[in-house]
Amino acid sequence: MGTKKGGILVVIKDEIALTGKPAVMPSQIIGDVTDLAIGDKLTIDDLNIPMKVEVLENGKQVVAICRAPATKEKAAVLIEGFVECPLEAAKVGNQPMIA
Repeated sequence: MGTKKGGILVVIKDEIALTGKPAVMPSQIIGDVTDLAIGDKLTIDDLNIPMKVEVLENGKQVVAICRAPATKEKAAVLIEGFVECPLEAAKVGNQPMIA
């Protein structure tokens, strides 16, 4: 797996809209990311969904991706562009972001 080579598994979507009879509706769907290499993605079509269950979303939609870690140079640019803001000053319009 790509994470063994320093990759980072990023979950893009953790819920999928399904329809079907309650008796066949899965309580969870597990995606196998074992063979994902860096840059590979897992889509809804890659998931093991029971045949009598219909997916109400585009099967090409990405569920997870294994991305390369940030390089030291990229991390330095991100940190350099970071502006520290005290929590009490964080507002959206006139409203505080955290009540």
